[in-house]
Amino acid sequence: MVDLNTSHTSKSDPKEKISIDLRKCMGCGSCVTACPNGGFKVINGKARVIKKDFCDGLGFCIQNCPMGAILYNGQPVGNVSKLIQQETFIRNWPIKLHIVKENHSQFNNANLAIVADCVPAIFRSFNEIAQNHTILLICPKIESPKEIREKLISIINENTIQSVCSYNVDYICCDSLPRIVKDAIRFSKKSEDLMANYKHHVICLFGSSK
Repeated sequence: MVDLNTSHTSKSDPKEKISIDLRKCMGCGSCVTACPNGGFKVINGKARVIKKDFCDGLGFCIQNCPMGAILYNGQPVGNVSKLIQQETFIRNWPIKLHIVKENHSQFNNANLAIVADCVPAIFRSFNEIAQNHTILLICPKIESPKEIREKLISIINENTIQSVCSYNVDYICCDSLPRIVKDAIRFSKKSEDLMANYKHHVICLFGSSK
């Protein structure tokens, strides 16, 4: 049986990807409150994985651990992020707006690209966007526009954002994306500078942009 509370995990079983480095854990309980599935518990002053089968892989625990004590496949999350950047064109990780922390270091002097989820699947030049921007993926169809807007406002206000652009698909479910992004810029503390340079791009379903 694999001990999920050491620095060693099985790389073959996706349910055992998350573990805890007990040497770093200070028992603050951040992972307990961050995990929506009740996967952690503080026992004798240290966090423990208690429900490995409930892990949904969203990574809230990793994002909220102040000590970097939660490991992914036995590696600190920083190493995983570096590996992702080496193997792909993505400059930052995570890239999903819903799970990223507002004050993540990836936003320092960032050129943000707010991108509809489906764009990478149909736009052959997406790698060029990813090479030059900090990517944040959203879906204006199934995610709350209010929550997207508020999260973007927090990211803009709490970091040194250099520019903002956005990309969506030329389809009705994506039409609200530029409005959400522009509203976030307008209601932020840096609206004047960012709005002046804001650019929006529409990706046609056949792979070109306009």
